[in-house]
Amino acid sequence: MGEQERLPTVSSSEHYLYPSLGVSVAIVGGYPMYRLGLERVFLRIDQHLNVLKVNSVTELMDLEHSCELILFFSLHERMDYISSQKTHDGVIPYTVIISDCIGLSHRLSLELEGRVSVLPLSISLDEADKYLGRLLMERNGSVGYDIIKDVDLQARFLPDFESLTRREKEVMHYLGKGLDNDRIAEKMSIEKNTVKVFIGKIYRKSGVLNRTQAACLFNYFKFSSF
Repeated sequence: MGEQERLPTVSSSEHYLYPSLGVSVAIVGGYPMYRLGLERVFLRIDQHLNVLKVNSVTELMDLEHSCELILFFSLHERMDYISSQKTHDGVIPYTVIISDCIGLSHRLSLELEGRVSVLPLSISLDEADKYLGRLLMERNGSVGYDIIKDVDLQARFLPDFESLTRREKEVMHYLGKGLDNDRIAEKMSIEKNTVKVFIGKIYRKSGVLNRTQAACLFNYFKFSSF
């Protein structure tokens, strides 16, 4: 069985942001100092949280506790965990990946899965406190959606859409509505080949790989000025 550590009890004078939830969370791997900081974050959220630290997915699978939230620092570790849970027909809890190494295409794919959020490793512990507390309190995928839309994180987390021209944003608008190139050309009164040129520029500027990802980004950034 892997390492299982409970956090020390803190003074009753400590201020907690949320009522006691009585749930278990697990932190898998991670840099020692950042992991320690996250433990303190969870203590501030709820002094009665059962916070478990493990070093690998194997240790996580050996836990006797059912966790409502699991934090990973690696996309591959989460994928290994999901595969293991599917093999054992286990229920997959909400997961958070804290990493700066996940590309945009992977982030969008993960968001489409639901019940998973990706946060940059550069997020401050104060910001982590805010988001992890909401995840534990609300326990639904819409929290992850709201995290992506947070203005403070967008500069570090998503492409700068101000780099798109007005016409490129207009094409993005129609991609988000599911229109094909013919319909976009008709709506914008331009040639179909021009639509393809705009889409190519959107891909290069935003880092998306296909129309589905572009449409997904549109759902985060509603271009309502058209």
